[in-house]
Amino acid sequence: MVWPKSINKHLFSALLVGLALRLFFILHFPFAAGDTPYYEELARNWVYHGVYGFFSYGHLYPSDLRGPGYPGFLAIIYSVAGPGRNSVFLAQAFVDLATCVLTACIAAQLAAGASEAVRRRVTTTALWLAVLCPFTANYTAALLTEVLA
Repeated sequence: MVWPKSINKHLFSALLVGLALRLFFILHFPFAAGDTPYYEELARNWVYHGVYGFFSYGHLYPSDLRGPGYPGFLAIIYSVAGPGRNSVFLAQAFVDLATCVLTACIAAQLAAGASEAVRRRVTTTALWLAVLCPFTANYTAALLTEVLA
């Protein structure tokens, strides 16, 4: 991995600003979409009843209506922090910030053949663009698969 050493001074500030942006969306614009109740019910039933499924007519039935990836993520968060949405939003914010660092790593790798100055510029730019992108940051405030996808 070719990571310019001088990028470390940008890393902390970029992640802090990125976290602030994500917290802004979480605090002011949390939302639920059409799939949210399905994911929540699957996760709750998995954690509290040991069945990946839905209640129907008073009985819990296994289901394959949704893939287990995101409900599994929710189940882990629910089992650690309880069934609140804010803990999920916060976990998603940290996952999203990790993908921002991954974006900068990929940019650094793509610029591996360039000079140190060019590599530093490319990596720093990729990091800041990723943490400040509102189109991906706003999905941290939704119980949807977008952040993990």
